[in-house]
Amino acid sequence: MEFNTIIETLEAIKHGSPVIVVDDHDLDNTGSIIYAANKVTLESIKFIKQHCDKFIYFTGDKLAFSKTNLSPVYEPYGSDAVLKNMTVTTNIKKASEPDTIYETINSILKQDETKTFYPDGVIYPVISRLGGVLKRVGHKEAIVDLVKLAKLGEFGVLSLLVDKDKNPMRLNEIIEFSKQHHIKIISVSSLIEYRRNNESLIKKAAEAKLPTKFGDFKMVGFENAINGEHHVALVKGDIKPGEEILVRVHSECLTGDAFGSLKCDCGEQLQEALKKIEKAGKGVLLYMRQEGRGIGLINKIKAYHLQDLGMDTVEANIALGFEEDLRDYGIGALILKDLGISKMRLITNNPLKISGLSGYGLEVTSREPIMLNHNEKNLEYLKTKQKKMGHLLKFKE
Repeated sequence: MEFNTIIETLEAIKHGSPVIVVDDHDLDNTGSIIYAANKVTLESIKFIKQHCDKFIYFTGDKLAFSKTNLSPVYEPYGSDAVLKNMTVTTNIKKASEPDTIYETINSILKQDETKTFYPDGVIYPVISRLGGVLKRVGHKEAIVDLVKLAKLGEFGVLSLLVDKDKNPMRLNEIIEFSKQHHIKIISVSSLIEYRRNNESLIKKAAEAKLPTKFGDFKMVGFENAINGEHHVALVKGDIKPGEEILVRVHSECLTGDAFGSLKCDCGEQLQEALKKIEKAGKGVLLYMRQEGRGIGLINKIKAYHLQDLGMDTVEANIALGFEEDLRDYGIGALILKDLGISKMRLITNNPLKISGLSGYGLEVTSREPIMLNHNEKNLEYLKTKQKKMGHLLKFKE
């Protein structure tokens, strides 16, 4: 079955119809029913309750939630999702009723603080990433993007499709369900492509020669049109269409890159990548402004403090209220494509970086490992990356 177009999907959403979103055409994919929040009806909620998971997510980005009384979370942890100024009850039976859920959604949209909100019910306010699917390949980001593209406000409602045994539906079941109920179905990957083709999300802002101790590079500065962030690419040699290019996508680490911190291996990886590119005679090092795996410098320092108290790097990020890794590769992928890259040999130990870039239409033809000697200060940090984040690392005994 061919999925629907984004234009067809937007028309359906404008008319208050549900839409199904999946990540791509992989048979193991799950799917979510999505609605524009201000188009949700009582019948919509009953439909979700009949065919979806018990959790219903009220989703918008950080800027949208800043205009509400909600205290949303990045991931749906249930009782963490509460209202700042509204009465709270734990009457789960009543909270689970469709009319209560419908009333709650309308109360949020109208900013009616006289109504009661039921956080232990089944509706949870969850933050999507600023920049949508170009920041993170996810269902939450997809519904917020679609709502904005349809000019229907800033919030969406979604829930995971499940079968009669309450197990997540897989793609074949999802397709049959969409046919049975005449529901449009799209993939996140098609939405990424649509936005890439119809929006200007990066701007090449400046370029100059940069001689370094590793060799001579061309430094190209890019500006993110979504949030104004600046990113830099160091380019070696002339890039020809279709050519396999050696690439390192390096996330900013002030402590490691500039101060020589021994708590991580970031500075050493940066230098080693530049050496590899210089030796190859051609390549790109893309330096992304996403300090501390995306949590920012001050929060990174707070995370360091928690690590001093005995937490590992993943536990520290989660304790501060973040996911273990908030980095995204959508803007990075657009920058690489702007530089003329379509195929690359990627310098990384992180398999998620490979899938993160591949999801945006770039072909990673091979992985170039970047293993360096560990030290007594960063050994546990590296083991945490290996065990909890899936990094492909080996350690000398």
